[in-house]
Amino acid sequence: VVSAANSMVAAAAPRERLGYAMGMMQTAAWAGASVGPMLGGALEFFFGYRLSFVVTAALLLAGGLLVLFGVRERFTPPADPGRGLRGMLATWREVFRAPGVPLAYFLRFSAWLGRTMLVPFLPLFIATITVKPDLAGMYTGLAIGLAAGSSTLSGVVLGRLSDRVGYRVILVASTFACAAFYVPMAFVTNVLQLIFVNVLIGLATGGVLPAISAMLAHLTPRAAAGSVYGIDNSVAAASRALAPMVAGAVVTLTSLPGQTDYRTIFLVTAALFVLTGAVAAWRLPRREGAGPGQGAP
Repeated sequence: VVSAANSMVAAAAPRERLGYAMGMMQTAAWAGASVGPMLGGALEFFFGYRLSFVVTAALLLAGGLLVLFGVRERFTPPADPGRGLRGMLATWREVFRAPGVPLAYFLRFSAWLGRTMLVPFLPLFIATITVKPDLAGMYTGLAIGLAAGSSTLSGVVLGRLSDRVGYRVILVASTFACAAFYVPMAFVTNVLQLIFVNVLIGLATGGVLPAISAMLAHLTPRAAAGSVYGIDNSVAAASRALAPMVAGAVVTLTSLPGQTDYRTIFLVTAALFVLTGAVAAWRLPRREGAGPGQGAP
């Protein structure tokens, strides 16, 4: 669903408004991420767990019907579509051979890795800094929800700004901002401090992911949007799958016997965002010319 939605928006949006369009997509995603946990928690509290699945199914059905009847897609099938596995692999090779695309996928992987390393351990860490460990779940939901809300706002603003100043500037500045904000997370002493810093991280993250999506659209032809964002979604999913294992290894290797230390995760994440920002600053061109996606039909 995510890759198909990104592909449709990237193919339909004007090239000069791609940053704003992908920022709006990011805004929608983060808005759902911020409202979803609160809605699920309310349903569980008042009606039990089972109704959550029914409501989820109804929302997915409603989304599908909105696309089916509300979206007009101008799709022209290619004259000679590659069929089967061989055609799919040929398309993938073309995508990866496009200049800058492997770098964009690396940036996507490292950005998602840094953003999701903390998630499995956040409630455990919150339980160590609050006087009411039994409320760790509520505080975790609040921290994640507010961070998602701040990403929702910054995704729109920074997405629009990237159309004016360039995706490289926004991407590099946002990744270094993420790194700077993750450092104080390692030294927070109460939940309010953690929530405040996490909101700042959310603001910075709102500039990272839309910039990469818009950059992919500029680097590739419109006709390959489905393959481009399908691979992009797989890269992000692989990163999110690897993140808990990396974080677990960090905690295990840096904790003293009999004492679990979660704070090093924040410092490792900060270092990862420094690496991401440095690679983006070093390898991305300073002037963004017309990529393959500019003149594609």
